[in-house]
Amino acid sequence: MNYNEFVSNEGLLKFDYPSHLTFVEEEDGTYLFYNEQTGSFRVTPLKLANKNFDADKYLRTIADENKGEILTNHKNIKYVFYISSSEYEEDLTIFNWIIAAGNSVIYCSYTIDSVCINDDEVLEEKNEILKIIENLKLNV
Repeated sequence: MNYNEFVSNEGLLKFDYPSHLTFVEEEDGTYLFYNEQTGSFRVTPLKLANKNFDADKYLRTIADENKGEILTNHKNIKYVFYISSSEYEEDLTIFNWIIAAGNSVIYCSYTIDSVCINDDEVLEEKNEILKIIENLKLNV
């Protein structure tokens, strides 16, 4: 599989993503990577003005509120992982990863049609998204 490199505008994070995904920068500072058949991966990096931000406490709060778990990726970056569903008419499953380090928070989500959750191409795409989470690099 071929990959493209992504670097956020503010240089906060960097990762490689599968080249077959379409990339769109949305107006609110969110980056969208998608394939019509398999789902959408969104990344929203935020640099906080609060220099006293407690990233570990924030992760614990997010984990508690969402019944998530705190994990660490291959680059020793802590994040919360949890699964949610859409609050709208469509039956969607949303895989959420919330990363906090220094005075930065990065919200990542992979949204798929719940009916297709076990389709081979969706499972393959989800594995590619997991590779992104496990190998992303932060500049905090």
